[in-house]
Amino acid sequence: MKTADELRAVTVTHEHAVKAMTAPIPDEGKVAALTQFRLVVDAVHSTYQPLWSEMEPAVMEAFAVMEQAAERGERKAYAAALRQFMDRYALIEPSVKIDVPPEEAKKVDHDLEVLQGASFWRLGQSEQREQLAAARRNIEALFDGVKKDEADPSLIWVMISTGGMIVLTLTYVGWRKYRGEKEAKRARQPEE
Repeated sequence: MKTADELRAVTVTHEHAVKAMTAPIPDEGKVAALTQFRLVVDAVHSTYQPLWSEMEPAVMEAFAVMEQAAERGERKAYAAALRQFMDRYALIEPSVKIDVPPEEAKKVDHDLEVLQGASFWRLGQSEQREQLAAARRNIEALFDGVKKDEADPSLIWVMISTGGMIVLTLTYVGWRKYRGEKEAKRARQPEE
């Protein structure tokens, strides 16, 4: 464990998973609690592409349904889509807070507060679209931030310098072989 926040996230999700296993709740709730715990443990131990980043299609699909309901002005459909989105986001939220800078996670938290509030429906349709677009950008930024950790730039320089040394060595060996064969050929020719 690196920080107290990571320890707290692991402890809280573990306790939640244990309670869910003994509580008389549907199996989906138990699976969700265990999945959340697994994602947190993976976020703590993995440095590249944590498991929670694989949830992007499911999270963004639920967000798209929510956007469509808001566009049509259907409050009940929006509320149902929002619940589904929040359920999916709740699975990854503790893991996100481990892997993503706090300011990015706070932006998403703020966006979600706005989208859940009753004041959302008091906004005009263009303002609702702006709020949803801002939330979409911030949520996508969470996933994009994790995908950027592809290769260390110093690793690229190590590969280039090693490859360069190999090419130079092979060129030198080839040149020496060529000169050696040329000299051997000259030595075999009878002198005139």
